[in-house]
Amino acid sequence: MLNDTSGHSVRVHTATLNMLGITDKTPDLSENLSCFLRDENGRLTSWIREFAPMPYIVAMMTKAPDDIQEHLGYFLDFPESHGVTTIM
Repeated sequence: MLNDTSGHSVRVHTATLNMLGITDKTPDLSENLSCFLRDENGRLTSWIREFAPMPYIVAMMTKAPDDIQEHLGYFLDFPESHGVTTIM
């Protein structure tokens, strides 16, 4: 998940949308404000605005502490093992 510098939107990969069960039919919290941006055919893009991602972020954060530790370790170890020295 990539947050924009304003904090008002995020970009996610298609795999993230699939993992979270977000589909073209997922309703927006507030049309044109807290929403999943869609293309001219109504298909999801990778852009999510304002508070639309919050229920999904909260659900991901309520994992058991052991799960968090395991995933955080992977998150930190994987980039390092591929030569990444900075994460911003």
